[in-house]
Amino acid sequence: AVQNLNLTANDNLTDCTDEQVDFNALESLVGSMVNDTEPDVFFIRAPGLSAEFVFGTDGLPKLLTHQDISIVFSGGNFTVKTTNGFTYNFNSQELAGKSTQQGCNLQDINTECRYYTSNVNYVSQWKLSSITSVVTGTVANFHYAGNGEEIKSRRYLTIDSTRHIETRISMPLRISSITLKSFTANFSWSNNLLSKVTVTESGTADKIECQLVYSSVSDQPVYPFLPINKSVLTGVLLSNNSPFSMYRLEYASMPTVAWRKNWQMDFFGYFNAVSSNKNDPTLYFYTNESDGRRLRVTPIPGGSPVIETGSDRTVNVLENQAGALQKIIMPGGGFVSVTYESNTYWDATTNQELNGAGVRVKKLVMQGGEVAFGKSIDNVNPYRSIVKEYEYKLADNKSSGVLLAPVKLGYILASGIKKSAYNLGDEPDVMYTRVTEKITGQGKRIYEYNIPGVFPETTNGDWKATKSRIARKLSTPCIVVGSIKNGFYTFPFAPSTNYNHKRGFLNRVSEYSETGVLIRERLMTYTELTSNPLLIKGLKFEKIGEIYHYGIYEMLTGRVQVISQEIVKEASEESPSLWLQTTTDYTYNNNMVREVKTTMPDNSIVTKRIKYAKDFQFTNPSTDTMAVALKKLNDQFRHAVVVEEINMVKLPGLTETLGSTLLIYRNFGGDRVLPYYIRSLPVGAALTEAYVSSQNFVADTDYRQIKTFKEYDSESRLLTEVDFRKNRVGYHYTLNTSAQVAVLANAAAQQAIYEGLETTTSFGLTPSGTGITYPAGWTGKKGIQFTNGTAMLVSSSLPSNMVQKGGNIYRASCWIYAQNDRKVIFTVKQGASSITVELFNTQTNVWTYLEKDINISSITGPFTLEVKTNASGSLPVILDDIVFIPRDARISFQTLMPLTGITSTTDDRGFSNVMAYDEAKRPDYVMDRNRNVVSKSEYSTKVNPPPCVLTAQFTKSPAAITLNTPITFGANQSCGTNLTFKWEVDGIVQTSTSSTMIFTFATPGAHNVKLTVADGQFGTETFTETICVGVQLSMQVHDLFGNIVNPETQSFDCNSYNIPLTYTVNGLGSFASQVEILWYTRVYDPIRNEYQLVKITTQGGAPIEGLDAQGNVNKGVVALTTFYSTTTTYVARVRYVSQSNQFGCLPYTQDTFVTITYLNNSNCN
Repeated sequence: AVQNLNLTANDNLTDCTDEQVDFNALESLVGSMVNDTEPDVFFIRAPGLSAEFVFGTDGLPKLLTHQDISIVFSGGNFTVKTTNGFTYNFNSQELAGKSTQQGCNLQDINTECRYYTSNVNYVSQWKLSSITSVVTGTVANFHYAGNGEEIKSRRYLTIDSTRHIETRISMPLRISSITLKSFTANFSWSNNLLSKVTVTESGTADKIECQLVYSSVSDQPVYPFLPINKSVLTGVLLSNNSPFSMYRLEYASMPTVAWRKNWQMDFFGYFNAVSSNKNDPTLYFYTNESDGRRLRVTPIPGGSPVIETGSDRTVNVLENQAGALQKIIMPGGGFVSVTYESNTYWDATTNQELNGAGVRVKKLVMQGGEVAFGKSIDNVNPYRSIVKEYEYKLADNKSSGVLLAPVKLGYILASGIKKSAYNLGDEPDVMYTRVTEKITGQGKRIYEYNIPGVFPETTNGDWKATKSRIARKLSTPCIVVGSIKNGFYTFPFAPSTNYNHKRGFLNRVSEYSETGVLIRERLMTYTELTSNPLLIKGLKFEKIGEIYHYGIYEMLTGRVQVISQEIVKEASEESPSLWLQTTTDYTYNNNMVREVKTTMPDNSIVTKRIKYAKDFQFTNPSTDTMAVALKKLNDQFRHAVVVEEINMVKLPGLTETLGSTLLIYRNFGGDRVLPYYIRSLPVGAALTEAYVSSQNFVADTDYRQIKTFKEYDSESRLLTEVDFRKNRVGYHYTLNTSAQVAVLANAAAQQAIYEGLETTTSFGLTPSGTGITYPAGWTGKKGIQFTNGTAMLVSSSLPSNMVQKGGNIYRASCWIYAQNDRKVIFTVKQGASSITVELFNTQTNVWTYLEKDINISSITGPFTLEVKTNASGSLPVILDDIVFIPRDARISFQTLMPLTGITSTTDDRGFSNVMAYDEAKRPDYVMDRNRNVVSKSEYSTKVNPPPCVLTAQFTKSPAAITLNTPITFGANQSCGTNLTFKWEVDGIVQTSTSSTMIFTFATPGAHNVKLTVADGQFGTETFTETICVGVQLSMQVHDLFGNIVNPETQSFDCNSYNIPLTYTVNGLGSFASQVEILWYTRVYDPIRNEYQLVKITTQGGAPIEGLDAQGNVNKGVVALTTFYSTTTTYVARVRYVSQSNQFGCLPYTQDTFVTITYLNNSNCN
């Protein structure tokens, strides 16, 4: 309905007759407060994926900035596909509820309040549940757990009222683990903060652990208030027992005086340290101005405003960086320090430079430390620092900052000027059109950006500032409007057109030498691409009395801006006055780069032309392999894969094809469409670009085949490739981690066996028998030890995985550690046929390389391999690096720990290098084939013994804390030798001195739990968390005669519908005097398609509260008479209103439900 809403009243507010039609249209559309007139913006944030979208009138998602992704909403969940073959599933729902508290004032802002008069439940987030690769079939699964604590927030509607909107997330979800093949990442939480991330690989037991260290900062309250605590991340440690120093973070000072009330905010919500500032803004009203200039937070120089006096909320440039990150100290001793200054912008309406929201970077100092310079942190040389300084000025020295929208802390109604503590309009962000970067010793660079559609503009291209208007109900005389005017950037502050896809693009980069001479310049121009572009309208309104204040705004979808030309000018080194210019032009097709044309300084032109799967559309392809594959790629949304790439050069009088590459794809089964051939065009050959003809793929016949990808495994890992000389290369992988472990020359992957014993590989061996252990090997971490002659290693007997014969002569080799009379037996089997070769050890308890050829000419097809020894219990045999390959083939292989690095490399003749790492997974030393150390790395940050970083964070169980329930608190500290623990609750030291404490809270509301952990060697650390304690409530129902209504079925067995029932809330105990209870029925709303809570009132409209026999308010009991024979749900909403200890916790609210079913099958008692 909003899309077709056409409101036509003019701006002459002395006559209201033309507003009547508009008023009626608005009343019809939104008068019932059912229709949602503003499109919800959805944000996608996932690894490798970021987007924003809205739903169109057709119910389908529409991207605000176009990307080549597919979004499908089905079954209440989202699926997103990308052109690189990944599917993201968002299926884990986080539920929230929103409701109005303390009623609505129809003479002030009330739209949102009226929408949520009854609680509305909705899905606030769809958490990422999995990422699937279409190509490999691999799935990364994301798992979440609820923390058991309801999260509440509130937003007050006006500056001078208690009315507010309360949002509740009943079961917040947080990441608990991620699994991908054999990898698992576990996330540990303490005090509702992420405290540790542990990544393990099950096949090798390799592990990496990251610990996050926090400090808690408390304010200084006045009795009887509890302190308010906030947590800051101060360190990131690779492992708590690692010899590696941690990342340390330092912040600007964090004043705590404003925490209790969130006062002392400047215009933009940043701290300004004015003690008398209670966020009541001072406003300046200019009667004769228009649009956003009329009501301002800063005065117009020389103007004569009406001043609405309030607090001083001006920006304090010395305090608005409170809590900002100032320094990151690296583990190796280097650091990055940041100096800030206040954001500024140029106000074009007053020709003033004003301070904006927050801070910007003024200076960066980067010191590499030992990693870059091999020096200790104690000997930092300032000369080695990289220093960058930034200026945000135009060439005339004015601020280059522009304000996207004015901050709006007030509005004009017929009754006068109203104030708000928070900005009511679009975000007043500052962006910069020109930034100068000065690098010590390297001159400077000037960056210039294009930022269209900013205040005070009203139009710019497709961008529009939304005009606010009013529509009055017809009356004689017209309803008085006071100082109201229609205009831009005015109440009710409807959003302007979204334009992020156009803003912030770099137009020019100018580089200057240290002496200020321009030496290089880059100029960029852009073009807009579209994909089903739409203009979606939204309506923002407020109905104040009988006046609608409204703005109809526009949202652009399906648009993106991309580079169309880049010009690079450089001064010649030989002749600085001579400028050399290179121009690159970009053209697009199907919103993908079609051609890149570069004109060189000598006027030669180099062109690259690209064709994608999307350029070849098939509806019913023939048996042509490529046509079938391309259709499948497009069906899988993988249409951005490159098919043909053409490179050409044009010289004066000559155009020649330098080269062209064609990729032929094939479906290798299971819809795995992968490269099959790479073909190349000879230099200078005439080219006809590939095209579609009669549902066939047609390519130039001059293409020559240069590579064939013969085989892939079930996870699309390339197994064998063949070049144009018929040379074969095979690859073996670890199955769990997909890491490449062996490369074969002159053999296919399935024609060879390699077993490194570190983990399961694609064509390795499997142990069979008893008496097998895994001691240290020759390379890597493991070998295999046999203690009898029957245990063996065997290859797969599955037909698809058997060894494919690659020649008549094979080479068997391995490393052995045993007595000198031990041997290794290789047996090749095909059905009943078998051939054996024995490798004899001639050394005693020394790692020895064994190798021997075996003739398998009698084997006619695929075979299996067995490897045994003549080991015994007293004469064990250890083997490592077992290889069985065709004699003419060559192999190189490596072992690795997937979270650490490569641990050995070995060539075809068994010569190997071994790499070792320290506890921090840094390279330690390298040994050659004789196991002599050939290189050693030393680090000044390695200490002995390892440091212990104390943490005082703790866990609690159960997570949801309620009255009179024992809660177990447990410290997280895992290192230290003489640890002591001190627990405090609300400042009172508890008896427990161990790492755990059990405590039962006897009063609801906010309580502070503090843990102090001390160690004689490593110091002391404290942490405090504010705990919100609730209660467990239940409801009991009695009939007229005192009988308890069936507590299991909640059924009332009576044939009269007008019998009062008594409802009692249990669990309040002595705290009944601190609560209020309102009573509701749960009624289905067919228009909104959801249940609503409808307040039960007396005939006079007052909310029902129960009365006891003496007429006193009895907040936990009420008698209700039901006039319906249908099943009814009653709700008691309990709210704690006592504020004596509530800072740190919002007033507690709990809804208690009971459903009554009337059986209507017998008489009443």
